[in-house]
Amino acid sequence: MNLSFHGATSASAIEGADPSPLFKLNAVSDPATDADYPRHAHNEANTARGFCHPGTATSPRMLSVQIRAPQDMRITIPCGANVGKTLRDALAPHHYSGAMGYICRGSARALQYHVIIAATEGDRPYIYGAPIRESGEATFINGTVNFGRDANGAVLLHCHGGYADTNGVLHGGHLILDETVVGAEPLVMHLCLFGQGGFVQGEDEETHYKLLQPYAGALQ
Repeated sequence: MNLSFHGATSASAIEGADPSPLFKLNAVSDPATDADYPRHAHNEANTARGFCHPGTATSPRMLSVQIRAPQDMRITIPCGANVGKTLRDALAPHHYSGAMGYICRGSARALQYHVIIAATEGDRPYIYGAPIRESGEATFINGTVNFGRDANGAVLLHCHGGYADTNGVLHGGHLILDETVVGAEPLVMHLCLFGQGGFVQGEDEETHYKLLQPYAGALQ
């Protein structure tokens, strides 16, 4: 298996990268005037519904951490490779406290994702639904990845992304990278590793979910 790594000092150093913000979906779209704006995005049937989590917030939702000398890299994952395994193997030689990244381009010949659904039992208002599997060639549109740790220090991959299937239909949700196999086009990702700050999975008293919670120190 061949992996290619390329150092970069900024996102604009990535091949073909636009120095402007990567994702600009809602920032530049006005639902009232933009003909290309998805009609369902402001349809009455899709009006946002409010809900309350069952518990009380006991930890910060945001921490400001100054990252010193982050390590940027571009990884090209070859056709037929498992994305989750390849990412873990590629980053294993590096000492890092946390990391994040995004999908630049590529395809998958098999993947699995989840979307949230209303819960029918318990005290949580929403849960992840059953896995949705794609077995045809899927072309990635975007995707962001957070690298966290569980209580034992093992690497967790949390990815939200979108893709188009062979018919051009758009899909998206919580991608399971350990169930994603690269398709005909190699998967190119830009990653940023940092020595301080990151996410550790833990029980959240407000939502009653296991969440990747922020921390500001270095990984022990």
